Amino acid sequence: MKNFSKSPFEGFRPPNATKFGKAAFCIAVEGIMFLLFYSVYNETISFMGETYLSELPLIGGAFQNSDATASNIIAIVLSLFTLLTPIYIFAEIIRQNLIENFREWIAHPSHKITAIVAVFILLLATGLEIINIYTMVAKEALPQGGFVQVQSEQGDVMSYLAENKGIAVGVSLMITIINLTIAYFTVYTFSNLSSQEA
Repeated sequence: MKNFSKSPFEGFRPPNATKFGKAAFCIAVEGIMFLLFYSVYNETISFMGETYLSELPLIGGAFQNSDATASNIIAIVLSLFTLLTPIYIFAEIIRQNLIENFREWIAHPSHKITAIVAVFILLLATGLEIINIYTMVAKEALPQGGFVQVQSEQGDVMSYLAENKGIAVGVSLMITIINLTIAYFTVYTFSNLSSQEA
């Protein structure tokens, strides 16, 4: 005979609405950062020209009714690389508790190689951000009439940054730091959420 004295909901904890709210906020912010990087990369990538996906061999037939270009696909891939690289690295740091056990972890020879590769890939992703953001700003200074003049008639932030290259570099670095910070808080938030569910 079954014992109904024990409730099937015993030990069940309702989900923390605050943590779910933080997770949703992190997803929204990451989405905004993706749109930011996509617009930057789509603006600066020009080596593919206006090559439409429908013109590409093998896969062109799948995009006959699409106006998407190869540059759009490259911009999406680079945006995902820029966003997901720090997220993955921070996820591994938190999962392996490297903040507290870094010396013990790095003492292993293979871990040193892993750390070097991770730092190289992270530098590659951050360098990609800085170069492309600065390139987008620099494109505001275009040759006109044989001289390099800044399109200051737009009167916007981009024109101001084009006139002040040092500030443009600072803005590029700031956006990179913001992306790293958001990536860390996203990983930290979801790690807390998963630990609660466990």
